Amino acid sequence: MTLQACRECGAQVSTHARVCPLCGVRSPASAPKRPGRYFGIYLMALALLAFLAIAVWIDHQYVSGLPACEAKNAITMLNKVLEDAPAGRVLGLKIVDLRNTMEISRSGTEVQCAAVVKLNDASQGELRYRFYSENGNVLAIMAGSYLLAASNAAHALGAR
Repeated sequence: MTLQACRECGAQVSTHARVCPLCGVRSPASAPKRPGRYFGIYLMALALLAFLAIAVWIDHQYVSGLPACEAKNAITMLNKVLEDAPAGRVLGLKIVDLRNTMEISRSGTEVQCAAVVKLNDASQGELRYRFYSENGNVLAIMAGSYLLAASNAAHALGAR
């Protein structure tokens, strides 16, 4: 029988003892449980992975100052372009939803996108748009003849 100091009170107890006879602690001969030797390394690796995931997400949202095709402010920027367009201004069109967004191409100064859009008049269609950077400003251009044609047809049918 080998004796060892109790991890709690320091009394000599058998290495096979289940309870210290002096203080009552369970498994008195075992070492106290503490985080593993590599716990700090695992924690730092987890923090690094979280940082990288956030960096990739931010990079996806804004590359070279340009928003991603499905970025939250894409609808806002496209509605501003639609307000300035004669058809959008006359008909009072607004983009309500962007679905099936797809990045067609991306360069350092431009990103081209396609999406299915739904307008406030319930019409929907495919829209191609691009964001580009000029003199530090991000600008948007839309090209959606099908979209405007569908909207015009809906207004014409509704007017009858």
